Amino acid sequence: MTQEEMERAVNFIVEQQAQFAAGVRQLKEVQSEFQRQLGEHQKQLGQLTQATLGLTTLVSQVATAQIRTDQKVGQLSETVAQLSQKMAETDERLNIFINVVERYISSSNGKAGS
Repeated sequence: MTQEEMERAVNFIVEQQAQFAAGVRQLKEVQSEFQRQLGEHQKQLGQLTQATLGLTTLVSQVATAQIRTDQKVGQLSETVAQLSQKMAETDERLNIFINVVERYISSSNGKAGS
């Protein structure tokens, strides 16, 4: 190998080494950015986990409240049904009383006129 060929080979190896070193630097930068993004994603995942736990708690509370509301509505429906029955009974008794009073008044009016 001649001196000139040797210098070209050395220059080629030096250039290749420089390109390799630049590639390694770029890979380190990319890796560093990925690690930064991974840290952000982990933080966001933690926040999402906390938010999900909070929502799960709220949904559970809403479900419990809905069960209580359903029970109260059921009780109110029963109470309304009972009151309706009592009102019907009261109306019936009032009508009977009105009929008795009307008969009494009618019979008293008839006696007074004779």
